[in-house]
Amino acid sequence: MTLPTFLGIGAQRCGTTWLYEVLKSHPEIDVPRNVKEIHFFDQHYDKGIDWYESFFDDSYEVRGEVTPMYLYDENVPTRVKKYLPEAKFVIILRDPAERAYSQYKNAYLHGETRKDDFEEYLDANPDCFQRGLYVNQLRRWFKQFNRNQFKVFIFENLMENPSAKFT
Repeated sequence: MTLPTFLGIGAQRCGTTWLYEVLKSHPEIDVPRNVKEIHFFDQHYDKGIDWYESFFDDSYEVRGEVTPMYLYDENVPTRVKKYLPEAKFVIILRDPAERAYSQYKNAYLHGETRKDDFEEYLDANPDCFQRGLYVNQLRRWFKQFNRNQFKVFIFENLMENPSAKFT
């Protein structure tokens, strides 16, 4: 099977688009060129593993995808474990308050909310705050996988030095 060797699993509004673009520009890494977020393990699981496999090129040793909802969705770690037990995982975390505010600004910009007040938006969208409670999300993943399979970056550090190596 031609499945990913790594996943960028989150978090939302923490630089995953930047991560995808960096990975896409690397000549030895295969990421789907026409779609950043496949959402197989959260939204399209019912389409089957063959559908998912069709996104990847078997001529690459290193293959992956970036879908930030994977970190947050409770069902994803168990599903990933079934098909990708040896995968590596890249996670970018951000100051939770800044992450939530970025989600609000993005929703406002794209017309998904007309709340002019951030606090009103949080009251109407309690999951916005929950997405920044990373410990709960990481625990789910660490129950399924060995911690040495994860590389966690901090958004603010990456943005200070975006050319730093992923080591």
